[in-house]
Amino acid sequence: MGGLGPAVQEFISECQRQQAARAYVEAWDQSLRVWNLVFGEAAVISVSYAAFRSPSSGDGISTLGEGGTPLPTTLITPMGKVGEAEVERIIPQLELSGTRDGMLLGKRLADLRAGKGLGSLIHANGRGWNGSTAPEYARAVLSVAIRLGDSVAAFHQKNTIPVSINQPEQVNVEVNPASPAPVPAAPSSATITIQRQGDGP
Repeated sequence: MGGLGPAVQEFISECQRQQAARAYVEAWDQSLRVWNLVFGEAAVISVSYAAFRSPSSGDGISTLGEGGTPLPTTLITPMGKVGEAEVERIIPQLELSGTRDGMLLGKRLADLRAGKGLGSLIHANGRGWNGSTAPEYARAVLSVAIRLGDSVAAFHQKNTIPVSINQPEQVNVEVNPASPAPVPAAPSSATITIQRQGDGP
C-alpha cells in the first residue's frame, strides 16, 4: 500500500475485513444448509431437514432420538464438530425468544434449514451481500455460532455484521496511481457499514 494516504489504507483494510467476515459467514450458512453429520466414527453424510419435519413419512432417519436413544451425531461446522442436538435447540430458542429481532433471526434459520432463502449470502460478483435479506441471514447464522462458543464468529459480529442495513451505503474509492490518493469521508463511528447488493468490496 505504499504511496497511499492513511485514510485510503484504512479504507482498504476495512474492505478486507468485510470480505473476510462475509467469507466466514458464508461458510456457516452453507454448513447449516447442507447439514453434514458424523455418526460416531462413521462417514460424513448429508441429511435433509425433511427427515425431522416429517417423521411419519418413514423415508428419513431422524438422528434426534425420537422413540429411542439418540445416535451420537455431530455436525461439521467452520469451528469444527459440534453436537447436532445442541445446534437444533438454538433455532426454536430464537423463534420463541419473544423479541422481534430474535423471531426474525429464528425465522431466517428455519427457512435456511428447510432449504429456502438464498443459495449464497455473497453476491455473484464476489463483492457485497446477495440482496437486502443477506445481512439478516448473516446475523442469524452468527447467532448460532456465537451460542456454540465460536470466538471467530463473535469477532466478526462485533466488528462487521451488526450494522443496520438501513444505514447509508458505503461508497467505493478508486485509486489512480498517477493522481493524488482520494480521501474517503470518515465514518461516523468505528462500526463498518454493510454494503448492499453488488456494491460492496
